[in-house]
Amino acid sequence: MLTSDQVESLLNQADVETHLGIRDRAMMETFYSSGIRCGELIALDVYDVNTDREVLTVRQGKGNKDRVVPIGTRASTWLRKWTSDVRPNLVTESSAQSLFVSKNGADLRSLQEFLGHARLNTTQIYTHVSIQRLQEVHRKTHPAKPDIKPSK
Repeated sequence: MLTSDQVESLLNQADVETHLGIRDRAMMETFYSSGIRCGELIALDVYDVNTDREVLTVRQGKGNKDRVVPIGTRASTWLRKWTSDVRPNLVTESSAQSLFVSKNGADLRSLQEFLGHARLNTTQIYTHVSIQRLQEVHRKTHPAKPDIKPSK
């Protein structure tokens, strides 16, 4: 298991002076904050993330169930930077809904299919979860320091 300092060192490896570095930092912060799986991260669409409420919706995750997952302030901040400052410069018509895209505009879900991984399906069904309780547990127990913000 990594220590908090080791995780911080890993997170700081992304070159946030570049578009893809900001994307990578937002992805790593989302992983670290939420504990979602790689396939779940790749399947996220822009409408699955609510940075104001600090939650994301995982659709058809483990057990083919939808769930709402809390994310921390720091992850939300990096996701806002990605979606407002960088993503609009990379998104194409074919990747318009995907949260994370690559430098040629391809959505990561299409790349996943191209590589022969399992197809990810999404639904419009939301899970009924007490997100306030989950957020409180997240705030109290997650080791990330919330005061670290992306540079402007």
